Amino acid sequence: MADKMKKKRVLVVTSDVPFVRGGHRIIAENTRNALERHGYTAEIHYTPQNRFGRQISGYIANRLTDLNYSDDTDGVDRIITMRFPSYAVKHPENILWLVHRLREYYDLWDEYKKILPLKGKIKETMRKTIIRLFDSYFLTNNVKRIYTISAQVSERLKKWGGLDSTVLHPPVTPCNWHSENYGDYFLYVSRLKKHKRIDLFVKAAAHVKGKRMRFVIAGGGPEEKELKKLISRLRLTKRFEMTGPVNQDELIDLYSKARAVVFCPLREEYGFVTLESFRSEKPVITAGDSGGPTELVYNNKSGYIVPPKPEAIAEKMDQFTESEELAQKMGEYGNRSTQHINWENTIKELMKPI
Repeated sequence: MADKMKKKRVLVVTSDVPFVRGGHRIIAENTRNALERHGYTAEIHYTPQNRFGRQISGYIANRLTDLNYSDDTDGVDRIITMRFPSYAVKHPENILWLVHRLREYYDLWDEYKKILPLKGKIKETMRKTIIRLFDSYFLTNNVKRIYTISAQVSERLKKWGGLDSTVLHPPVTPCNWHSENYGDYFLYVSRLKKHKRIDLFVKAAAHVKGKRMRFVIAGGGPEEKELKKLISRLRLTKRFEMTGPVNQDELIDLYSKARAVVFCPLREEYGFVTLESFRSEKPVITAGDSGGPTELVYNNKSGYIVPPKPEAIAEKMDQFTESEELAQKMGEYGNRSTQHINWENTIKELMKPI
């Protein structure tokens, strides 16, 4: 009887870099917490990633890690791996929920090799070949099922590897997401990095016709100085606020009072911003080449999918400026249309019998 009542024990496994709280770590923490809420015993196991140029040794270190054990007799029933090279670890029930592989050797390869000298191209081409062979072997022979966090990631797996997978969008962190009002600012939430394209938001602001709306950028990162220069050059300093990094309560408050959210990164794997906006009943303006966000936004219903041009973004911001009711209608639709993305459905899928 005691055996029948024993909770299944699950490890959520992801590679990690110290002091960097990326999206994969948030997904891992939320998955662990959701497993516990649904009756499992769960922990997170972080594996080494190693710095760029030493990734091969990272794969070897992960492969030498056997997680099919524990200090007591109960063992580990299942692992859920998430990110390169964590899916190389050993366990008979290794379920992969892929955030991404090493992108510089896949979809970013053409851009990456342009900046390399000849010797670097030769060296990195060799590394790319080895990493791709490792990935092919581990994803074919070491995991029992492959899920991805978005269609964007699934398409890359199919294009570079011929692997089929099932899309399973991660739900947001459970907390008090809500809409307080549809205020006088547009919000962009992101780390301040080039591929997040916050500069599109700034340039679009210069084309917005109405002068009563403000613009808020929430997040920190290496592009802060350049963005401030751009805001100053466009004479928008009085209308822009850059909050820097914000905590969860501050983020919830910013979403709750925004008129709408703009999020136009380049080929984003997923991006929690879209779903967080919808849980706050705010519409989202995104770009056609933004990847993950376009999978959740219903064009003209829960927001807009536009060309990645400042004028196109500004045109849609103008529509929300003119009509608070339109923003509310689309934001509420966004929330309703994504209700299937919840932790109950997610854990049920991840823990299906093999």
